[in-house]
Amino acid sequence: MVAFVVSAPAVAGLLRRPALSSAPRRVPAALPRMAVRAPARVARRSAAAPFDPLGLYGPPSTAATAPAAAPAMDAAAASALLAVVSAGAVFGAPEGALAEVPPALKEAFKTKPASLVHPVVMAGILAAAIYTFWLGYQSSRLRKEEDPAKRKELAKGKFGARHFALSSQILVLMTTMTFIGMANTFTRTGKLFPGPHLYAGLGLVAWLTAMASLVPSMQQGNNKVQAKDAHFALAVGALGLFGWQLNSGLAIVKKLLGI
Repeated sequence: MVAFVVSAPAVAGLLRRPALSSAPRRVPAALPRMAVRAPARVARRSAAAPFDPLGLYGPPSTAATAPAAAPAMDAAAASALLAVVSAGAVFGAPEGALAEVPPALKEAFKTKPASLVHPVVMAGILAAAIYTFWLGYQSSRLRKEEDPAKRKELAKGKFGARHFALSSQILVLMTTMTFIGMANTFTRTGKLFPGPHLYAGLGLVAWLTAMASLVPSMQQGNNKVQAKDAHFALAVGALGLFGWQLNSGLAIVKKLLGI
C-alpha cells in the first residue's frame, strides 16, 4: 500500500482556489479575425485541389468553374452529325407529327413542281459529280506525270483547286437535297418508304463524308499518296452507287408524273 502525504498548506491552497464557473468564457479579440481568415485559406486549398468528380479527395468544391470549350468540328464531322440527327428525327417521328405541319406547307409539297425539285437537282448533282471526277483524274495525272513539259501543261488547268471547290459544293448539295427529298415524301404521305433508293441516298451522304475526311491526310503527312489513292477509289464507288440509284429514282419520278 502506498501512502500519500498531503501537507496542510497545500490543502489550504486548494481550498482557496475559486470553483470552476459554468458561465461562457469570453473569446479574445484575435479569434474572430482567425475565424474570418480560415474560410479563405480553405477556399484557396479547394481551388488548387485536383479535378475530383467522385469525391475521392474530399468534399467537392463549391466554387463556380467555367465550362470547357467544345472542340471545333470540321465540315465532314458536321455533315455526318447532320445526317445522323436528321435521320433519327425523321424515322423516330411519332404518328401525330404530321398533324403539326402547316396545311399550306403540306399542300405546297403535294404539288408536282415541289415534288420534282429533289429529282431535278439530284440529276444536276450527278452531272457535276461526273465532271468533278474528271477534274480529280486530271489532278492525279499531274501528280504522277514525270515529263516536265506535260506537267507544266497540266498545271495550267488548276484541276486540283477546281476539283476541291466543286466537291465541297456537291457535298453540301447532296446532304441538303437528300433530306429535302425525305421531308417532301414524309410531308405528302405521312411516312417514308424504306427501300433501295432511300438507303442508297443515305449511303451516298456517308460515302461523300468519308471522302471529305481524307482531305487533311491528302494535303499533309506521311501517307499523302495512300490517302489520295483511297480517295480516288471511294470516288469510283460513289459514282457507281449514284448511277445505280438513278434507276430507282426514275421509277419514283414516273409514279409522281403518272407515267
